[in-house]
Parts: sequence; C-alpha cells; structure tokens
Amino acid sequence: SICGMPSRFPAAKLRPGDFRPALPRVVEPLTHLSMGEHCEVMAKEWHIPREAQDELALEGHRNAVRAWDEGFFDDLVVAPFGLARDNNVRADTALEKLARLPTVYDRGPQGTLTAGNSTPLTDGAAAVLLCSEEWARERGLPVLAYLTHARPRWSRRTAGRAADGTHLRRG
Repeated sequence: SICGMPSRFPAAKLRPGDFRPALPRVVEPLTHLSMGEHCEVMAKEWHIPREAQDELALEGHRNAVRAWDEGFFDDLVVAPFGLARDNNVRADTALEKLARLPTVYDRGPQGTLTAGNSTPLTDGAAAVLLCSEEWARERGLPVLAYLTHARPRWSRRTAGRAADGTHLRRG
C-alpha cells in the first residue's frame, strides 16, 4: 500500500478502466434526465417539430439581443469577474444556421433539440418560491402566479414530488 497504510483495494484487482473519469451531469434527481433530455421527450410527446423549435429559438435570440442592446438587463445583472453580458445569446444567428446544427440529445432521425434551440447547461440561475397563498400573505409576499394544472403523466416526473426525498433514486 501507499505510505504503509493498509489498502481496502488490493492493487492486483485495480485495472486502468477503474480510473476512467466520470463526466459531471446536471440532471433532475428523480428521473436522472437533464433539462435538454426532458425537452427532447416533451417535443416528441407533444409533436413539436424541429422547425417550430428553431423559429422560437430565433425569436428568443432576437428578443434577447434587443433587450441587452436597449439596457433592459443593466440593473438586473451582477457582473462576476467583469462578465456582464450573457454569451449564449447569438446576435448573428439565422434560421438557416439553426437548421444546419446537429441534434444533441437524440442523435437519430427523430431528434430535434440542438445547441441552437435548447437551453445551454450553463444557463443562469433562477429560483421559484412555491407556497400557499396563506403562507405568502403571512409574510407580506405578493402572489405572482398560480400552479393550476399538471398533466398526470408529467406530474410523476417533477422535482416537487421529490422534495421530501422519499422518491429520489440514489446511486
């Protein structure tokens, strides 16, 4: 053993493959799917074609560019290390460019999500406080939205169902 300490893993049983790095994954703990993988499933189940996704993405890029240029984010963004502008917004994108991008989650002929029409894994932080009206009123917080309906099939896959930890798959 190294440094004279007893080893729990005898060297004779270790193989080079045991030292293979594991890439980090950003996944929802209940389903073990990333946001992009969930979107790919949703696009298939709801029959949302690639072209519609690309058109919406283009509109989103254009709106974001305009918002940055007009100063909408000036008082909303904290610039860590001097990085004051989102680098995911593409001012030079076009529908033709988006259409040429390869799919990234389902790489077969049925795949629709690309780096241009899906949210990057480096998307900014956000938070939602989900509570009862009574809890919000007691604390003087405004109610900004209501959760009114969840499709039964998708409600089984939400992070909210795993909030108490009983539905989490471990390992």
